[in-house]
Amino acid sequence: MKKQDLEKHLKQRPAVHELVTGSFLQEPLVYSKNVLAIPLNALGFETFARYLVKYSVEIGRAKVDKNGVTNLINQGINSLPVIAIICFLERDDTPENLELKAKVELQKAKEAISWSTGEKTETFGYLILDSESSFFRLKPRKVMNILDLHFQYLRMPILNIIQNLK
Repeated sequence: MKKQDLEKHLKQRPAVHELVTGSFLQEPLVYSKNVLAIPLNALGFETFARYLVKYSVEIGRAKVDKNGVTNLINQGINSLPVIAIICFLERDDTPENLELKAKVELQKAKEAISWSTGEKTETFGYLILDSESSFFRLKPRKVMNILDLHFQYLRMPILNIIQNLK
């Protein structure tokens, strides 16, 4: 698919774009007549690298030079690939309804990409385009359901609780 065609598809309205990371596509994938998956630039791990360096300096009193940080960031420049999975819709509607109408098609495409690449895809954001406006939202990572024991409310030292679990 030519760059001009990709840009045309990316700007088509109304549409719902689901941005995912985790899987790698080498080229655009036409999933169905109204769903297209396009590989984008990777997120990289600059944020993670900078956080690690900051933590290492603050906690471990590590000596870090600027070249070392730059090298670390450059090592992960292609990490965390991003794919835009786009569902094109026939009729304009509210952003909520557009997203709802695209949900099943986007999920099917996401599952197919995960299966074919062998990697789990994880959604991190949406761009919803109606006929005139653009709306976007981040999707926070899903945290596992962990039993919240509220140690501070149990009025027992945490070591006693852990020892009683044995």
